[in-house]
Amino acid sequence: MHLDETIQSVEQGLRTGPAFLTEAPETPSSLNERMIHYNVPGMSIAVINNGVIEWAKGYGLTDAAHRKPVTTETLFAAASISKPVTALAILRLVEQGLLDLETDINQYLKQWKVLENELTQSSQVTLRHILSHMSGLDAGNYSGYGPDEPAPTLIQLLNGEAPSNSGPVQVITEPGTREAYSGPGYWVLQQLIIDLTGESFADAMRRLVLEPSGMTQSTFDKPRQIASGHDDKGSVLFNDWARHPGLADGGLWTTPTDLACFALAIINAANGIKNDLLSQPLAQMMLARQGGCHGLGLFLIGKEENLLFRHGGEGAGFLCQMDAFPALGQGAVIMTNGVNGWSLKQEVLHSLAVTYDWPQLQPIGKTRVSVDPTKLAPFAGMYKVTADPLLLDRYIEYSGQWQIREGREPLYTVQVVNDYLSVRDPGEYDLTFYPESNDIFFTLDDRTTLLFHTGADGMVDTLDIILDDELSVPAQRTSE
Repeated sequence: MHLDETIQSVEQGLRTGPAFLTEAPETPSSLNERMIHYNVPGMSIAVINNGVIEWAKGYGLTDAAHRKPVTTETLFAAASISKPVTALAILRLVEQGLLDLETDINQYLKQWKVLENELTQSSQVTLRHILSHMSGLDAGNYSGYGPDEPAPTLIQLLNGEAPSNSGPVQVITEPGTREAYSGPGYWVLQQLIIDLTGESFADAMRRLVLEPSGMTQSTFDKPRQIASGHDDKGSVLFNDWARHPGLADGGLWTTPTDLACFALAIINAANGIKNDLLSQPLAQMMLARQGGCHGLGLFLIGKEENLLFRHGGEGAGFLCQMDAFPALGQGAVIMTNGVNGWSLKQEVLHSLAVTYDWPQLQPIGKTRVSVDPTKLAPFAGMYKVTADPLLLDRYIEYSGQWQIREGREPLYTVQVVNDYLSVRDPGEYDLTFYPESNDIFFTLDDRTTLLFHTGADGMVDTLDIILDDELSVPAQRTSE
């Protein structure tokens, strides 16, 4: 297939979800049509194939008010994709012998220290813990700072001192025992890089990662010419929590092409292609599970030749995704400037997976069977996730149900509506599940499957929540 035909296949092959009702095949939509549908003004894509960046392209507008078109050089907020970029800087310092992954991080920190408490008596916080989100570090709820608000220094942020709007960074679970996504852990890495190099964080990141990996457009200093974030109606969010003193976890401004260069640097190093960025052993360690669904700075799905490393990012009016298959030299980076970009980038990923025959992210064909609505009644009720702490943490990472960590019960509420199930998840999103068989149900919103079990008394009493063919967690019927 000629490259122009390949690009057209991606652009014209969008569908509404990863699973489809096969009795009524859906007519694909174009990328432009789906951008309009989701009120996402702009998108930029870079695609990796055969170990090179095969193509990159911009779509739509950087700013719905000023009508400036997106190009491949338009900078978007990478948000949390900043974390694996920071992780690579740490690993480069490990490579240079300046840091060790297993050493108490307080031995390296100068201007600020992780406070000791009863949870650190037997296990201190290490770099490996932070990079794999097993440090136990947390600061409570936190957000950015508007243009008219005072913003804290990094030390004030770490201490939870005014004008910080979050609490102090502290250990709340024993390091190394639980996987819990931690942005504040990366604030600690930011301070460590400053202490160790004597440079500003932005300068150190430029020297350690951005320049040697070919990320020539990228910066941790906020640039002047950037895409504007947009709300769910497609209106510009000029001043919505624009400043984040925690740069290591969300301060990168970049392009999909630059992030594709970053992904290729990891792919090449892991595959033993000589480079000046990272050795093969450290690159392979970066892509090895550390106890849950994380490597060092990256989410991991699958294994061996089907291993996928990925990271997403969500900022004020921005959503983005980086996915790559290191064994195949394939992948893509998608960046959008609208809060509805999540669903849009999912559709683009599925179109890419079909066009390039990726081993994961392919659309799943599902057949909706006909079930008498009266036979659905036994499934109605509330089900509470009963996974052990480690499995529950993996479930939270895979499903994005962060509200559970904020104290919300991991409850699924199932109701019967006509001939399908309406399910409210812990985040209080209502999802429609269709019957695939008498006890298995699927949704068009994501890859989640519900498998109900009937007890010895003939009553439906348990439920398996199967996520993305990678993880299953149990839930028990409850009267709460």
